Amino acid sequence: MGFNNVQLLLQPVQAGQLVGLAVAEPKRMPALPDLPAVAETVPGFEMAPWVGIIAPARTPKEIVQRLSQETLAIMRDPQVVKQLTDQQVTPFPRGGDQLGELMRKDLDKWAGVIKTAGIKGE
Repeated sequence: MGFNNVQLLLQPVQAGQLVGLAVAEPKRMPALPDLPAVAETVPGFEMAPWVGIIAPARTPKEIVQRLSQETLAIMRDPQVVKQLTDQQVTPFPRGGDQLGELMRKDLDKWAGVIKTAGIKGE
């Protein structure tokens, strides 16, 4: 048993070579509609990866705003959305403040998991 990304495992699961148990996305995925999300059994569970574009803290605000504007426009482009969706990537465009909040939330969540599990860096 293990976790891996849907892109890698989609074909083997659809071909019956592997048995999918659940997805770690917040909800079921269109490519695997019969496969439940873990959150259906464990409310609040989410371990979906995300990708963001960040800039150094002292980057001028107008540059950050322009980068955010252009990135959001690309992420909302129907062709880009289709391409990502076809690759089992769920686009969820967020502005800079929203990305910062997501990062803080994930850092808090995983810090708690690390502390509870007693994980130590090597």
